[in-house]
Amino acid sequence: MLERLDLEEDTVVCLLRAKKGHSVHDRWASEIVADSLFSGFAEALAKVQIQEGDLDHLAGIQWPADSRPDLIVHCAANVKTLDTYANLYADNVLGVKNICEAAIQWSCSKLVLISTCYVHPKTTVGKATLLPADLPQSLFTTDYTYTKYLGEHVAAEYQDKLQISLVRLSCVGAPCGWLDAHPTPGAMAHLGILSLILRGRLLYVRLPSTMYLSTIPVDLVARCIVDTVVSQQTSDLQALQIQQVCAKSEDSTWNMSMPRLLQTLKRLAPKLPIQIVDCSEAEFVGKLRSFVGWSAWTPWGYKVLRFHQEVNNFITQFADGQRFESTVPDAYFPVLQNKDAAYEQTCFYVARGNHQHMIEKGVPKAILDKFWTNLPSHDIIGRIGFREPIEFESREQAISRIYDCFASYRPFFGVVENPSVLKYQDNTRLAVRFASESDTVQLGCNPWTKASCHIEIEGSGSTVKAIRMLGHHGIGDGTALIGVLPRINSLHLANPSHTFPEPSITPSSLTWLQEFACFMYYIAAFIILFFRPADREADNKKQRVVSRTIATTSKHIEKHAGKTFTMSLLEKTYPVFRAACNKETIIYCIPAVVQNPKERGLNLPQNVFVPLILPFTSNSDENAIAALCMKSKAVKMLNWLFVYGITATDLYGIRDRFHERIDVVFSSLLASETNLESVESFHYFAPTPDEVPFTVSAMTIGRETHLSVGSSMKEYSASSLLDQILV
Repeated sequence: MLERLDLEEDTVVCLLRAKKGHSVHDRWASEIVADSLFSGFAEALAKVQIQEGDLDHLAGIQWPADSRPDLIVHCAANVKTLDTYANLYADNVLGVKNICEAAIQWSCSKLVLISTCYVHPKTTVGKATLLPADLPQSLFTTDYTYTKYLGEHVAAEYQDKLQISLVRLSCVGAPCGWLDAHPTPGAMAHLGILSLILRGRLLYVRLPSTMYLSTIPVDLVARCIVDTVVSQQTSDLQALQIQQVCAKSEDSTWNMSMPRLLQTLKRLAPKLPIQIVDCSEAEFVGKLRSFVGWSAWTPWGYKVLRFHQEVNNFITQFADGQRFESTVPDAYFPVLQNKDAAYEQTCFYVARGNHQHMIEKGVPKAILDKFWTNLPSHDIIGRIGFREPIEFESREQAISRIYDCFASYRPFFGVVENPSVLKYQDNTRLAVRFASESDTVQLGCNPWTKASCHIEIEGSGSTVKAIRMLGHHGIGDGTALIGVLPRINSLHLANPSHTFPEPSITPSSLTWLQEFACFMYYIAAFIILFFRPADREADNKKQRVVSRTIATTSKHIEKHAGKTFTMSLLEKTYPVFRAACNKETIIYCIPAVVQNPKERGLNLPQNVFVPLILPFTSNSDENAIAALCMKSKAVKMLNWLFVYGITATDLYGIRDRFHERIDVVFSSLLASETNLESVESFHYFAPTPDEVPFTVSAMTIGRETHLSVGSSMKEYSASSLLDQILV
């Protein structure tokens, strides 16, 4: 609305009430102005007037003669489906009466009321007309929809005094474009069901195969409401107008199959404990009791049982797949080539709403994050280059698109006073700008403001050739960036992508005998490494100044027959580092993933790596068991216990002793098995302990591997090491 209205001529007034000790101006600043959704709108938001008030006490508001409103948009409602009928009636029926009376008192002739398409009785195809009065309550899905129906009829009683436009919405869902938006954890309908599952509260659900929900993207809803406001400003029509903002009844994209939506969620997060059944209501009663088991007889178990009964009763009310007549032009709806995109976007949309809610309160750092407290820097740097420059209409559009691309996944955290907590800090979490054309920075960028992530755009005019990133390492190396990569690869498209195809190669597991051998070998190697003298003299940390050179390249690297790509790359780097360190055994620190990276978009992003410390020699037998150790669950568990023990007991001297013996930090990630349409290169460089002289970071996309090599040894620059590795 701020974009569409002439703010020199029109004034936007927002009615707010104080809440929990916060004034209306405090709420406006913290909940609206500071929200990432309104990034770039500071000047327009400054022109919005804030008026304190409540639906129950509108009569007390006195407007200056020259500032009386001439159009009111009433969005407030009680959408808590499980709330009492009395509360729903007070908000959704009496609230409409109050706003209509206030409009007459203020001499405001135009009113836009937001309603729901579900005012239509069950099993009907609802049309954009006012329903008959005095329909029985039993025809409606819930008390909420019945009170909204009553509220419409209250409004209709004022149509001879006011120009009223009713805007009915179906279930408001995820945006269909790049909008950085998110729901609250208490969202309703399909968003609420997903939120309950992701938060581990809903564990057992009945979904009939025929269940569909009519949904509508939130950005399309906003557009329709603003269109109505703009048209109402110049309209003199006296008749009651009714619009239905929903998908057409035959639309298979936005009339969402609920079983398909939950199957999409399980595909994206296969470890979720949710169980889905398709059975009759009578059968479900027994199945649910069996699921809860004997604990149903305890107070806490009975609470779980009642909660699941209430949620499933709510789902049953919508099981007939109600459809509606739409008044939205076809051109408003995007054409999605991939029908799964709407389902995936909905899942990620709900997940980042949960993440936002948690991180705004502050999330304790993971044990793995605390382990790396001695890092000289806590920032990951990177650069993503595009095959062809991406053209935008303006620099502002390019900045907005890239902002939404990164901000929507909530991958970065701000710094707070408590070092053991990750938290978003107001609106300082993400900063984006175009880089100077004379800038020669290779990876990352120099921070220019207080933010937890900085992104600089390489390009001229409104053209984007590459983006460089600098962000807090609490997200866990390059894995979180892989989660954003599908969106980055689709920057040139009207609608973002969210996932890449599943890898065709699945990691093989070890036999119990191999696991035991790896476990014993690793313990022996650990002990020998700990007690042997350090190869390098330990400098005074307070006086230490480490300068690290970085070199990058992109090239196809052949995998050795019968070996993994990571092992093949290790074998290519070993002779180079053996010569540089002038010793036979090179100690590699290899970050091992202990959580499925694919689930990072739905789980709260945090560090998911434990350090595997492995010796590598010219002896092929020793290297063979080292290769098995990289696959071993027992070795990963041993390292996790090692990290946990040091962090819990504050024995950081042990950690530092190992750092002084590590020669190379080596990480290798697979982003995609196939080449990407838009992204040509992807280099990243994670923070490294000062004691470690060399770093290798590899990101593989299709047939090309994007290598980043770092060196803190003056005698061996990163570029010379990289040249030798590629020979």
